[in-house]
Amino acid sequence: MRKSAEREQAKLEGRLTYFTGKPCPSGHIAPRYTSVFSCTACHAVREEEKKQRNAIRLADKPLSPRKQAQKDGATTYNTGKPCPRGHFANRHTSSAACSECARDDRLRYEQENPTYKSRRKSYATENAEAYRNHARNRRAKRNLSEGQHTKEDILDILRMQMGKCAYCRVELAKWHVDHIMPISLGGHNGRRNLQLTCKPCNLRKSSKDPLVFARELGLLL
Repeated sequence: MRKSAEREQAKLEGRLTYFTGKPCPSGHIAPRYTSVFSCTACHAVREEEKKQRNAIRLADKPLSPRKQAQKDGATTYNTGKPCPRGHFANRHTSSAACSECARDDRLRYEQENPTYKSRRKSYATENAEAYRNHARNRRAKRNLSEGQHTKEDILDILRMQMGKCAYCRVELAKWHVDHIMPISLGGHNGRRNLQLTCKPCNLRKSSKDPLVFARELGLLL
């Protein structure tokens, strides 16, 4: 390795790079790495070339079954090969876990814990709004919609609507959370795009544009 006063000083000071003010063999006037005397600009060029080669190689390489399923938005995929337990079953895209193994593990856990089902049902009943909120956020994420909301947002919207349907103003004992601009039409999943309606109004609105539906109700000319 070549020695220079600048490099020796950089070593003493514990610096990763140093500067000589002279061009490297490729003509770059740039800092050099203290450890290997290599030009940082040359290193950046080599790394960029490596990235381009890898991109070309990956573009030519077919996707794995799991990667293809993720790209297609599928929840399961099949490799055609047995899992470690010998099941030729679909696997979950999210975790690559065998669906048969997951089923067997769940059944075994339920047998070993007899109160599991009742506890889970009780918890779901007591936290119904949290469950529904989680399902809405997952569904929106699966549809590549931006934004999310919490159960507190829903309760606050209910308070702001004074407990009434956003359209027909009927009192809401139970409610549907409606995306004002439907996700299928590009609407987001944030609080500002939500309103609470009764079941008939929500089913009637479906995935219609809010202005179109408002005209159907006679709210707009």
